[in-house]
Formats: sequence, structure tokens, C-alpha cells
Amino acid sequence: MAIKPKKQKDKKARHYMKNYNAILYWVSIMALLFVILIINPIAAGKLMSNAGKINSITLQYILWAITAFLSLLFSAMLIFPNKLSAHFKSNWLNYMLLSIVLLMILIFAEIGLRTISHSTSQKKFNVSNYEYNYSISINTDGFRDDEFIKQKNINTFRILLIGNSFIYGDGVEQNQTLDYYMEQILRHNADNKLDYDVYNLGVSGAGLREYYALAKKFKQYNPDLVIVVLYVDNNIQKDTSAFSRLLRKSKLFTLIENINLKTGNCTYNWIGQYHIGSFYKELACNGMINPWLLSRGALGENQNYYDKLTERFENDNYVKNNLLKIKMLYPDLPFLLVIQPSSFQVSARYIKSLEKVGYVFSQDKVVDRKLQDSIIRWAADNGIAYLDLLQYLKEDEDVSYFYPIDGHLVPEGNYLVADKISKAITS
Repeated sequence: MAIKPKKQKDKKARHYMKNYNAILYWVSIMALLFVILIINPIAAGKLMSNAGKINSITLQYILWAITAFLSLLFSAMLIFPNKLSAHFKSNWLNYMLLSIVLLMILIFAEIGLRTISHSTSQKKFNVSNYEYNYSISINTDGFRDDEFIKQKNINTFRILLIGNSFIYGDGVEQNQTLDYYMEQILRHNADNKLDYDVYNLGVSGAGLREYYALAKKFKQYNPDLVIVVLYVDNNIQKDTSAFSRLLRKSKLFTLIENINLKTGNCTYNWIGQYHIGSFYKELACNGMINPWLLSRGALGENQNYYDKLTERFENDNYVKNNLLKIKMLYPDLPFLLVIQPSSFQVSARYIKSLEKVGYVFSQDKVVDRKLQDSIIRWAADNGIAYLDLLQYLKEDEDVSYFYPIDGHLVPEGNYLVADKISKAITS
């Protein structure tokens, strides 16, 4: 007896659906394997950090737990394909609803943390550690400066000073920051009665992508000059992934990353992996020196590290493209690139202190200036005005312009830099 057309059609449909479900199942397995390969702490560290590792022990534990769970699920899907395929087929709606609920919980948690963070953020506070003690006052825009006013008087020359913690003013009082000294020097030396207004757009830990965002955001303030201060030790970085940038903006992620499973007397239990003296390890454990200096010191011999930074600057376009984008934002305005050296390029006096927190130097020699020379050649080729601070900070060997361990500029260092930038502007 011949099969009726309708039954034949139903049989083909079931056959196609069976094949479709099988393909979907194996695609799911491949997707799961991909997630396992990128979410484990080793791979995630390389994706999320230029240093190539995740320091937070808490975050490592969480990622290893997720990796272990997904690996078990992956193994089960390989061993029991028929059972799990049937299970997922009959329960897919439940899993989808569970995923939506979990996603909504994460979204509401993020919104709640952002609201709390905004309402409880301090505008005035003190910072104290092994090398310095200073007070901070933050304006309503979140910067360490007086209130920013969009309206500009006709005799006001407005400068955007963009950079990281050197511009923010780590280690110095509000009246010892680079922007403050620049305003005082420029106003004192002004022959044409101009009122100079220098905006401190320093953000600790910021990179070139953030510099461009700041330059774009403050374009509406009608500046007359844009200055970017490039700190050679941590501004010569590669771009991070979009996923990593998204995580870094998340308050929930930051909260998880900063949960420290305290071990003994150490607030930061990951410090135990670094081989430094007990005195400085204790200071780092208690936050009396910047604990992240230890991970920086562990990057290897510093001359070799700077050779790699030079190679990165020359071969990777991330830093250069963002600098050019800032310049092109203001085609009719002067743009100045200030090149800030590290302390151990200036004098060997800082080497002994840094070696105590894990930095490595060959024969106690200062790191050479090949990186600066590479930046200067590129700037000259692209018509960008530049100011190399290394030559000025090296002029007087008897003066300490940097904190020995922290590496930021002391007040005298900020004043010297402010004076050199001010002379570059007026000349």
C-alpha cells in the first residue's frame, strides 16, 4: 500500500526536525567549548589586561568555578548526547526563563550599585600612605579641580590638560598639582593680561581611549589649547577588547574584583605570590604603598620591558591613532604632546627603592630614552608639537623630583614640569 502524500510529508518534516535538533545540539557544544576557552582565568587575563593576568584572587576563584561547571556540562553533553538533547528539547523554555531572570537580577544589581555609588561618592577626602599625606577635593564633574564653567570670558585662554594620575595629582595637595602651578605661572608672566584657565582632566589609570573620550566630551567648553601628557611607563598599551572595556565600566564587576579574601594580616591576598622583603610586603598588604606596584615590578628587567614598549609603540597603532584622533578633533587649535618619563629613566637614585618592591634593573643603570626618541620621531612626522620632559628632569641630579617608591612627582617635580610646559605655551 502506497504511503499517502500527507504522511510522507509528515515523515520528511520529522526527519528535517531531527537533523535540525542534532545540528543545534552540536553547535551548542561548540559554543560551550568556546566559552570555556575564553572564560578561564588564564585566557581571561590575557584578554582583559595588558599585563596578561588577573590579580584578584576572588575573581580567579569565580572564573575557575564557572569554568569547572561548564567543563562538566560539556563532558556530559558529549557522553550522553541523546538523553541531554531530549532533556533540553523538553525544558528549553524553562532554561530561557531562568536565563532572563538571572540577567534581570544582574541588570538591577548594576543599576542599584551605580545609584548608590553616585549618591555616596565623596567630594572631599584625605589620602595617606608610607610616602605622603594629602587632601583631595572633587568638583561636580568628577575631576580634581574647581568647578568647570562652559561660559568663557573674552580675555580667558582655556587649556585642557589631559592625562592620568600625574595630572590628577597623586601625592600632592590641591595647590601643588600641575594645573594649579601652570595657572599661577602663566597668569604671573602674562604680558597681555590674559586670564589662563587650566582644566585638570586627570584620571588615575586612564589610557589613550579615555584621553580621546575626555577631549571629545570637553570640546563644548571651547578650549584654546589641548595638552595630552603621555606617561611612557603605562600609557604605551595595546587596545583591550570591547568585552573587557564593558566589564571595566561595570560597578558589579568592580565590586566582585575588589572583594579580597583576606589571608592573615594581608588585605590583598594575591600579594603573597610576589617575592619581596617582609617590610614592603606588609606595607603593600595594608595599602601603605600602592600594591599594584608589585605586579608592575614583576614584568621583568626594565630595560627589556622598555625595549618592548618601544617596539609596541612603533608596530601597534592604538596609541598613535588615538593621539591623531584628539588632534583632528581640534583642527584649528594648537595641540601639545607632553612626554612624561618614569623616575628610573631620570636617575639611578630611584633604582634601589624600586628594587625593594620587585623591580629589576641590570647593573643599576637607568633605562635609556629610545622610547622617547621613537615617540618624538613619530610626532615630528605627523606635525604634532611635543615637549620631552626627560631632559629637564635630568638636569639637576641633586634634586629628587619623584617619590622614591610611588614614582609620582613630588611638588618640586610638578612645579618644574609646570614651568617647562608654561614656557612652551608662551614661546
